[in-house]
Amino acid sequence: NIGTIVGYGQNKAVPFVRQFGVGGPNSLRAWNIKEPGPGAYRNPLDKLEKSPIVYTNQGDLKLELNAEYRFKIFYFVDGAIFLDAGNVWLIHNDNDRPGAVFTKNFMSQMAVGTGYGIRFNFNFFLIRFDFGYKLRSPYKDEFTGRNWYTFKEFRQQGLGNVQVAVNYPF
Repeated sequence: NIGTIVGYGQNKAVPFVRQFGVGGPNSLRAWNIKEPGPGAYRNPLDKLEKSPIVYTNQGDLKLELNAEYRFKIFYFVDGAIFLDAGNVWLIHNDNDRPGAVFTKNFMSQMAVGTGYGIRFNFNFFLIRFDFGYKLRSPYKDEFTGRNWYTFKEFRQQGLGNVQVAVNYPF
């Protein structure tokens, strides 16, 4: 999934409601809605870890890759394993958000997650329960300087990021 949005005419800014976000049940399932990005920028308020956090990280450019393998378990219950990667970026430089603009180093700013899911396939609609695990953060850890999660950090995610969705079966 690739997309870009630019201001039209004399408008340089894109309306906030039209910008792209990634994360959530139909995107990067290991992340909450609009949690990662833009780019390598991390909002200092997001690190306070107050519950619940409403993320508003959006950008003008979106790149997202998803791979999913689905299989039958029994009757109307299906299983899935998945791998998601992506992020959003800004097109124009923003001094208030360093690292948010799209550059040639965009691959080093990709968020990566994996997981598994259970699907209840009722032929006319599908109820999905996905359990996503963060593998790689788009921003470096402030203590270790790493983007990739260690095996210990992976295990500490417990059930992972639980995403629930109702979809059409196709």
